[in-house]
Amino acid sequence: MDWINLFQTGFLISSDCQEYWGDGGSLYFYIRKQDLKNKNFHHVCVMHECG
Repeated sequence: MDWINLFQTGFLISSDCQEYWGDGGSLYFYIRKQDLKNKNFHHVCVMHECG
């Protein structure tokens, strides 16, 4: 399958909101190119990387 990075984000720290994932890693969202083309978001894969 041909996967691409749909979205990625790191941890957030602000005066209004504090969100932490593990020890300050990142979240990555991957999708197959064909699913993105068809706007089918039912099979998005999420991966967590610790910092």
